[in-house]
Amino acid sequence: MEQLHKIRDRDFDFAHLDEDIALAQSLEFGVLDPQKSADMHSLIEEAASQGDSVGGVLETVVTGLPAGIGDPFFDSVESELAHLLFSVPAVKGVSFGDGFALARLYGSQANDPIIPDPALPGGIITATNRNGGLNGGLTNGMPVIIHTAVKPTPSIYKVQDSVDFRTGKAVKLQITGRHDPCIIHRARIVIESAVAFGLLDLLMVRDAQLKLGQDAGVPMMDTRDRFDTNLAREHESGDAAARSETAISPTADQARKEQA
Repeated sequence: MEQLHKIRDRDFDFAHLDEDIALAQSLEFGVLDPQKSADMHSLIEEAASQGDSVGGVLETVVTGLPAGIGDPFFDSVESELAHLLFSVPAVKGVSFGDGFALARLYGSQANDPIIPDPALPGGIITATNRNGGLNGGLTNGMPVIIHTAVKPTPSIYKVQDSVDFRTGKAVKLQITGRHDPCIIHRARIVIESAVAFGLLDLLMVRDAQLKLGQDAGVPMMDTRDRFDTNLAREHESGDAAARSETAISPTADQARKEQA
């Protein structure tokens, strides 16, 4: 849980992301900083004592995805996941990477510089991940980062203004029964499951497309094969000279597939 009301958890440590993900999954409440977790519990109890409720923001990080999943337009990763996530009750906002914060930056600041992968000779990664592992609707091999805003539970015990549907007159409404002062910690597993189903669907579509191409006699090539084939064609036609010095062979995609 990234944020509850105005209380923010510490950020993921992307240098030790696997450890942080394992920690978050082991916790019932899903907050990395123990003090922030205690503060959030206290805030929920305070809201409940006042007959009110609180909401927050969930951060979901997905690792191990190969580059090239998704589509540039209607079946983009963002389109598919947003469709699913906005179907979850109480979800009022979905963003990827730095989301709305990107609107305050110049393009030179918002772009994620592409650099050689030090762990994979000939491979590439991005120096930053402001776009949340997604470019042009497709995964780029970096961790996919999703933020989901969950509104406060609307059913609260405080007296609220309303209208009598039959008379059209203003009335005061006060509900009874049992209602949670916070649902974001319960929404966490729903959001994670929706993301998992959405990405699985996209992976299956990609695999089906590759299989159809193979059945039709179109040779299946990984990213390195396509790069080498295209580069060879450019050399034959004399078009490669201007780009050969800056071209980087993207073997990181295949390596990440093997790791996954």
